[in-house]
Amino acid sequence: MIKRIFISKDLTELAHLPAFCAEHSLELIAQSCIQFAPLPFVVALPYEVVFFGSVRAASFFLAQHKLMNGVEVACIGETTATKLRAMNLPVSFVGEKAGNPAEVADAFKTWLGTRRVLFPLSSVSKESIVQEIPAAQAEKVVVYETRPKEQQFNDFDLAVFTSPSNLESFLDAKNTLPALTIAWGQTTYQAMLERNIAASYTLTTSSEVELIGVLNDLITQ
Repeated sequence: MIKRIFISKDLTELAHLPAFCAEHSLELIAQSCIQFAPLPFVVALPYEVVFFGSVRAASFFLAQHKLMNGVEVACIGETTATKLRAMNLPVSFVGEKAGNPAEVADAFKTWLGTRRVLFPLSSVSKESIVQEIPAAQAEKVVVYETRPKEQQFNDFDLAVFTSPSNLESFLDAKNTLPALTIAWGQTTYQAMLERNIAASYTLTTSSEVELIGVLNDLITQ
């Protein structure tokens, strides 16, 4: 029986999961295993599209750089798009399956055409989308650093890992994995496989709504 759930996101990042857990008498431990710091960067060439893999990348990028008129915004999925729109950024391209970067990359490449694109990234980005775009057409800028936190967590019944860096920090701190694990998407799933961890479930859209659906199925079995 599932009673305690861990997710590697801070409570402030969650819009729906806390209420779901409260409704079903589930204890929620919501804590990121990583921390962030801005990095200086320079954009070398003009670009027509900027692609954000997360709202965090957008926040760090826009803190130092203003988008020129006419630049279109693209992003990994609907969760990020919603947050970007809340920042008054119109979004022209939204990946349909944020949990599967390969599919998003294919669709984005077709949508992009021959335009130049800028990718603001984390220091530990897997560059899943970047690597599918011809190098002459893309520029990468590392806009923030991702650092591990050394944290110990008490026992829980299910863990949701939201990125490879969260997973690595969690394991490096010698925390114990529960029997049930959920990968936020394919990139995290692959990182788990590299650690010989078989994810119980892998999200397709990498959203709280999808996660809640999986949890609801689990607790009603």
